[in-house]
Amino acid sequence: MLLQTQVILLQFLFLILGLESASTGGLALPGCSDKCGNISIPYPFGIGRGCYLGDAYAVECHAPNLLLLWESRVSVLNLTLEGYIRLALNVSYKCRDLKSNNSESSEPSYSFTRFAISPTSNKLTGVGCGGFVTMMDMDNMQNQFSCATMTNQSHGMIDGKCNGYDCCQLPISGNISRFLIQTTIPSNPDCAPWPISCHYAFLVEDEGYEFRSSDLLVLRESRERPVLFNCLMLISFMDILFIFSMVFIFFNFLRKCNNILTPGYLCNCTEGYQGNPYLKNGCQGTCHPFIIFLVYSLNSLST
Repeated sequence: MLLQTQVILLQFLFLILGLESASTGGLALPGCSDKCGNISIPYPFGIGRGCYLGDAYAVECHAPNLLLLWESRVSVLNLTLEGYIRLALNVSYKCRDLKSNNSESSEPSYSFTRFAISPTSNKLTGVGCGGFVTMMDMDNMQNQFSCATMTNQSHGMIDGKCNGYDCCQLPISGNISRFLIQTTIPSNPDCAPWPISCHYAFLVEDEGYEFRSSDLLVLRESRERPVLFNCLMLISFMDILFIFSMVFIFFNFLRKCNNILTPGYLCNCTEGYQGNPYLKNGCQGTCHPFIIFLVYSLNSLST
């Protein structure tokens, strides 16, 4: 009886080691691209049908280091398995020629299904010689954020500081995924010595923008600013079946998932393991506690 138990335990140990050795060893699904230039593309993101979890995670590589979300056509700067995604959002602006009174404006709106602005990592920013910037949560119009810039005063405007003179910033709150950023120019702006009055509004990651007085004219040419979004990984119906299967009961030792927003989970590999927790056999390591337990059990039975 003791020998039979040892044989069974050994067989199970070899099965576990075999399952671990069958790991994909990469970050993308087998046969799928995991790079766009220098940008890594880990699953559940992917290029091409069958390579991503859902439409929200579909990306397109248009040129080296030019990666776009398929769903919103927004530029991707960085994809991670750590629960966030870094995107490049356009600057909203309104400009008026003070002599001809001709105007130009651009105020894009954004809508994401699986990404929400990180409230602890970004700031709403306004730049211009007097005016207001407003960010509206399109799912809750009462949830708005605004700041104002004071009119141009040379003694107050300091390069490198956003202190309210021609530059204002404020943090945001909440899980916002659909939003519009607008800016307003006063009727009689004091923009001397510049002949054009421009006011800009944008979200930007902390430390992602440093004010310069020259921005009052040229910021619209910069176009995009980095913004950090929290990323929520969907769990499909098939994934749920897999979770409750006997195979996943073992692999749950290798990864852990937390329900951070409904519906969805954020997963990571257990301490001591590395890889992609969203892939089957995606977490790899050499010191799994269950294997150590089996070895200890075999030694105990043999003495």
